[in-house]
Amino acid sequence: MVLQPEEPKISLSGVHHFARAASEFESSEGVFLFPELRIISTITREVEPEGDGAEDPTVQESLLSEEIVHDLDTCEVTVEGEELNHEQESLEVDMARLQQKGIEVSSSELGMTFTGVDTMASYEEVLHLLRYRNWHARSLLDRKFKLICSELNGRYISNEFKVEVNVIHTANPMEHANHMAAQPQFVHPEHRSFVDLSGHNLANPHPFAVVPSTATVVIVVCVSFLVFMIILGVFRIRAAHRRTMRDQDTGKENEMDWDDSALTITVNPMETYEDQHSSEEEEEEEEEEESEDGEEEDDITSAESESSEEEEGEQGDPQNATRQQQLEWDDSTLSY
Repeated sequence: MVLQPEEPKISLSGVHHFARAASEFESSEGVFLFPELRIISTITREVEPEGDGAEDPTVQESLLSEEIVHDLDTCEVTVEGEELNHEQESLEVDMARLQQKGIEVSSSELGMTFTGVDTMASYEEVLHLLRYRNWHARSLLDRKFKLICSELNGRYISNEFKVEVNVIHTANPMEHANHMAAQPQFVHPEHRSFVDLSGHNLANPHPFAVVPSTATVVIVVCVSFLVFMIILGVFRIRAAHRRTMRDQDTGKENEMDWDDSALTITVNPMETYEDQHSSEEEEEEEEEEESEDGEEEDDITSAESESSEEEEGEQGDPQNATRQQQLEWDDSTLSY
């Protein structure tokens, strides 16, 4: 009976899904893609039953998996989706540590490839230091990567280990900094602490992106309402002041007006008749006085005219005499 050689099985395990703030992607360190990666190699052996079980057909053979130590020669990290844009993103690794391990690395737009025969522990340590950077993470939502390791020039290949990284866009960077500063109590003694968001734990890949926007809207609404109430109060105060001034002016005018509502005027008809009669008599007396004054003026005028005529007559007699003397014929010079 020829038994088939036992083939090793390479298994990759770790965190498949996590999220980080955009500021971490833009920092000089970037984000580590495989912080808790575990590489193991196992073989499956058949365990034969002991005693009479070997001849009993109803007894089934059991399988036993054992972990063994193997050397890897290749691990390839590729990006899923769009190719890497080296103008704004890159995959980086500690080159000094690679030289110590004797592992070579090559990069392209599709990802990064590690080659060289070394132990699984060495490959784990190198892949733990692989980080992803993006200088424009504000416009990035997520990125997906895939890892495959092999040995004996690809004869034995591991399973595909996929990682999805989400970018958390926060409105207040100081809030995220305070949150990160409060996390050292959960740090693992050998590796950095990463939140496992695989499965149903990732209900919302951007939980912190909604709260700041909602708080901002609430703050804006409250401030707008407060400003509206202040403006309304100012208008009401001014309207009340104007109404008070108007009432004061109206009260002053009412005080200056004569209140004659309580007065009653009674007219005596006899006084009216006497007034009319007396007015008629006064008019007649005025007419008589005017007529007498006219007669006196006529008398005075006639007397003045007579006196003026007499004066003229007296003045005219000497003049006439003088003229007659001048007109008389002088006959003294005549000779008969």
